[in-house]
Amino acid sequence: MPSFFASSPSVFFSLVALAGISMHAKAQEAPVPATGAFSFLDALSAESQARDPDVAVSRAVETERQAAVETARAGHLPTLGLSASTGPSRTWQWNNGGLMNRDDRATWNTQGGVSLRQNLWAGGLTRLRTDSTELRLEAGRIDTRRTQSALTLSLAQDLARILSAVRSLKEDTIILDQARRLESIATRKNKSGFLGSKELLDTQREALRSEFSLRNARARLAERIALFNRAYHLKEQALTEERALALAPKLDALTRAPEETLAGVDFLANNLDLKVSEFSLQAVDKDVESARVQRLSPSLDLSAGLNGTLYDNGNVAREARGLAPDRGLNASGQLSFSMNVFAPSANAAATEAIARKATVLGERARAEDALRRAAEQLRAERALLVAQIADQRRLLATTEDLFQKNTRLFEAGTFDVLAVIASQQTVARDRQTLVDLEGQLQQSTLQTLAARDLGVFSAAGAATSSTGNAR
Repeated sequence: MPSFFASSPSVFFSLVALAGISMHAKAQEAPVPATGAFSFLDALSAESQARDPDVAVSRAVETERQAAVETARAGHLPTLGLSASTGPSRTWQWNNGGLMNRDDRATWNTQGGVSLRQNLWAGGLTRLRTDSTELRLEAGRIDTRRTQSALTLSLAQDLARILSAVRSLKEDTIILDQARRLESIATRKNKSGFLGSKELLDTQREALRSEFSLRNARARLAERIALFNRAYHLKEQALTEERALALAPKLDALTRAPEETLAGVDFLANNLDLKVSEFSLQAVDKDVESARVQRLSPSLDLSAGLNGTLYDNGNVAREARGLAPDRGLNASGQLSFSMNVFAPSANAAATEAIARKATVLGERARAEDALRRAAEQLRAERALLVAQIADQRRLLATTEDLFQKNTRLFEAGTFDVLAVIASQQTVARDRQTLVDLEGQLQQSTLQTLAARDLGVFSAAGAATSSTGNAR
C-alpha cells in the first residue's frame, strides 16, 4: 500500500467502499444448503423453504444486516454538498450626513456553492463498525442456513413417522389375515359340530376388531399425509402414499448406516448454532473495541468549499457609476481535529459492551456443555434402542411360533379358541412394539446424520417435533 494510503487509511477505504457498495447493493438470498445424505429430499425441501415463514424471517434479517453493512461502509466515503440561495437585498451606508441608500433600488442576487468533507481518521472507529456489521451479516447467513437445514431435518423426521405408520398398516394387514384365517378354521369346525357358536362368535369378533383397526390406521395415515402437506406448504411436490412408498427405500438406506459410522459423528464440529455464536462473539469483540475508541472519539476531518455569486442585478447600477461589478468566487479549505476530554456516557457504554461480551461467552460455554450432554444421551439411547430391538425381534419370533403352534392345536381340536385369540393379540402387540422401537431408532439416526451433514443438533433433542404440533 502506498505511504499516503498507509497514513490515511480512510482515503483508501473510501475507494474500496465505492466499489463495495455497488457489488453488495442487494442482499444475497441464502442458497439452499448442501444436504449430503438428505439430498433425496431436496425437491420437497426447496418448495417448503420457498413458503416457510421461518425461512422468510431469516432471509429478511439477513437483508437487514446487509443494509447495515452498506451503511457502515458508507462511513468511509466523503460527503459532497450543494447549496444555493436567492432573494432581494438593499444596502445602506453611513456618511457624514447620516444613513443613506447606496443604490436607488433593491437588488436581486443568486448565490451557489459546493462543499466536500472527508473523514481522514477516527481512531479506527469506522473500520471497527464495518467489521462488526460484516460479522453479524455472516452470522445471519449461517442462521438462514441453519433454519433451512432444520426444515430439511424436520421433513425427514416427519416423513419417517409417516413411513412408520405405513409399516404399522402392513402389520395390521397381517394381523387381519391371521384373524380371518382363524375365523375360517372356526367356521369349518362349527359346521362339523366340533366348535360351539360362542367360540365362533369370539373369532368373528376378533376378525372385525382387526378390520376396524386396519380401517382406522388407513384413515390416520391419510390424515398424517394431508397434515404433512399443509405443515410444509407443499403443492407441486405434495406427498401421497405412493410417493412416500417411493421415498421409503432411500430413507431406509439412509437410516441403516453402520453403527461404527454413527458412533464417530462429532455433534459439535459442524454445529451451525455454535458457528452463529462464534461470529456473534467476534462482532461483540469489535463492539468492545469501538466502545473504547468512543471514550475519546478522535476525529481528523478535511473540508473544502467553493461559493460564488451567480447573478446580481445590482451590478447594472454599479457599472453605471463606474464601480466594479460584485462578482467572484470564494474558495476555502480546512483541516480540523476533535476529541472528547470527558464523556461519562461513552465510558458507561464501554463498560456495558465489556459486560455484554462476558454474557455472550457464558452463553456459548453453556450451549456447548448442553450439546455435549445431549450428544452423550443420544448415543446412550441409541445403544439401548439397538439392544431393545434385538430383544424384541427374538420375542416376536417366539410369540409368532407360539401362535402358529396354538393355531395348529386348535385346528386339531386340542386347544381353546380364546387362548389362540390371546396369543394372536400378543403377536399384534409385539409387532407394533417392534415398529415403534425401529421408528425411534430411525429418528435417532436422522438426528445423528443431521449433525454430520446439516450441522443441526440441539440440546432439546434436535427437532423432536411431530407433524401436527411441531410446525
